[in-house]
Amino acid sequence: MGVDSAAGVARTVVVVHAAFCHRLPRLALRALVEAVRGAGEPLSVAELARRSGKQRRSFYRHLRLTRFPPPGALLAWGRILASSGMLDDGTASIEAVALALGMSDGAALVHLYRHHLGITPGEVRTSGGLAFTISALQGLMDRDMTNG
Repeated sequence: MGVDSAAGVARTVVVVHAAFCHRLPRLALRALVEAVRGAGEPLSVAELARRSGKQRRSFYRHLRLTRFPPPGALLAWGRILASSGMLDDGTASIEAVALALGMSDGAALVHLYRHHLGITPGEVRTSGGLAFTISALQGLMDRDMTNG
């Protein structure tokens, strides 16, 4: 089954913005939203920095000072959040979501989830989908801010 990735990403951007708008500094929020928005593109760190209104070095420095995930991890989280939003309705296959985001196959998406969340996209879907993923990222940031 195909996936309406544009609609799924647009909806996810709104939900992510609402979830993090009072928790993150403006640059970090903008970077996170742009990472989700660009999840289906071959988005580089330099392009993410540009979309966030910063030069690459300044972008790295600002994210590090806010104890936000580094830009490479941020790009991964953008894909994870976008895909979680697409998986929420329960009709799209993991393979279809991965392909809609420009990944080679469903196995690549499974690997991304296992690396960052420790569970599969299917497990995320049954655990609450996008809400679960947002909670996981919030927990990660809270731990980083506490340990930093």
